[in-house]
Amino acid sequence: MRMAILVSIILPTFNRAHFLPRAIESVLAQSFGNWELIIVDNSSTDDTKALLSKYVDSRIQVIYVHNRGNISFSLNTGIQRSKGEVIGFLNSDDWWMPDKLERQISFFENPRTGAVYGNYFRFEVEKALTTRRFRKKLPSGKILNEVLADYVIGIITVLIRRTVLDGMQNVFDEKYHLIGDFDLMIRIAKYWEIECVQEPISTYRWHGENESIVHEDRFVEESEMWVKNNSPDELLTGERGFAHRVNAIVSARGVYCAKKGQWAKAWGCFYKLPIGIQKMGVFVSIILHSVRWTTQ
Repeated sequence: MRMAILVSIILPTFNRAHFLPRAIESVLAQSFGNWELIIVDNSSTDDTKALLSKYVDSRIQVIYVHNRGNISFSLNTGIQRSKGEVIGFLNSDDWWMPDKLERQISFFENPRTGAVYGNYFRFEVEKALTTRRFRKKLPSGKILNEVLADYVIGIITVLIRRTVLDGMQNVFDEKYHLIGDFDLMIRIAKYWEIECVQEPISTYRWHGENESIVHEDRFVEESEMWVKNNSPDELLTGERGFAHRVNAIVSARGVYCAKKGQWAKAWGCFYKLPIGIQKMGVFVSIILHSVRWTTQ
């Protein structure tokens, strides 16, 4: 693939002026320079607009939207405005390694490659601690079964071939706010090969305000909705990993119910699960949280 390929980077943001500079500067620092950065601001009320006005670079454009908290809408808006043959994603509170794009772009020389992802670092703000997210070798190639069973793809590491997205009315399904990236990558894995850079190429900032933490209940609800919507798909249900995914969601529901003191529902999830680490996780959560509730 020619090196003149254009990479479109979609960066959605809302009230993240305190994090945004590092994200933008990590794009500006890329050793691969043929990119466009599309920042989609969801009507921020902090200093985001003033901050963005300081970046004078023809490769950067800003779109202002009001999406009522639907990040999938912001991502789709950015994709619709993009021109690149390859599309990537970056959250406003995360950042990339300087050689991220350069390390990924050559994988697209294989016409069967639909997307490329990579390992990443996790930076815990409270502890000022950076750790490698995955120590194991991550899967690559035809990996539908693997990512159903254990979803290891961080959206901030992903690049997608544009032609993979052709024909998708909504690339990110807008009924999903928190699991839209999972849904998209599963759809891609059904038909395309997905390659992996084994070394970390991005950093995920863990700061307690991450959407999956703040809206844990919504995350579980969307996951349950995804299973219901995709159960008729024999291509998915025929994979062993689908059953693992279902059990993981039942386990997440059980843990959440235990946190909320909903004991009947928590025990119901426990009894649904086969013997294994997920069942044990729900049991431990029930015991630990029952102690907490009785000592309040």
